[in-house]
Amino acid sequence: MAAAPAFAMSELTVFRPPAAQGIAWVREGWSLFKLAAVPWAGMTALVFLVLIGVGGLPYVGAVVVHAVSPFVVAAYMAASRASLRGEPVTFLFLGAGFNTGRNSLFVIGIAYMLATLLVFRLVTFFTGGDLDAFVAQIEQSQTLTQDQAQTLLQGVMPAIGLGALLMLPILMAT
Repeated sequence: MAAAPAFAMSELTVFRPPAAQGIAWVREGWSLFKLAAVPWAGMTALVFLVLIGVGGLPYVGAVVVHAVSPFVVAAYMAASRASLRGEPVTFLFLGAGFNTGRNSLFVIGIAYMLATLLVFRLVTFFTGGDLDAFVAQIEQSQTLTQDQAQTLLQGVMPAIGLGALLMLPILMAT
C-alpha cells in the first residue's frame, strides 16, 4: 500500500476582477501609503540606494540585483499585509523574503535574470543594436552634435521598443 504524499497540492484558481477594480486597488494602496508615508518612502529610498550601489558593481552587480528583486517584492507585500492588519510599517519588513520562501524567491530571481539576459540577446540579434555602445555614447553626450544624437537615437529606438515589448510579460510574471 502506497503512503500518502507528504504535501498536498492546492488547485490553482484564476480570479479575473472587473477592470474598474484596479482603481479601487490603487486607492487602497494610496490609503496604506498615507498611513505611514515616511516609513514607506524611507524603505523605498533605501532599496533604491542599495540596488543602485549593488547594480554598479562590475560583472556581478546586475546578477545580484535580478536575484534579489523578488525578495524586494516580498518585503513590500509583507509590509502591505501588516499595514492592512493595523501593524506599523518598519524597515524590518525588508528582510521578510529571507525569512519565508527564500528558496522559491531565489529561483524566481534566477529565472528573471536568465529571461532578461535572453531578451537582451534577442534584442541585439534582431535589431543589430549594440546597447553597450549606445550607453557609452550617451555618457559622452556633451561631445555629440544634435544631428549625431538624433541619428544615435533613431538607431537605438527599435531595440528599446522590442526590449520593452519582450520584457513586459517577464516583469508581469515576476
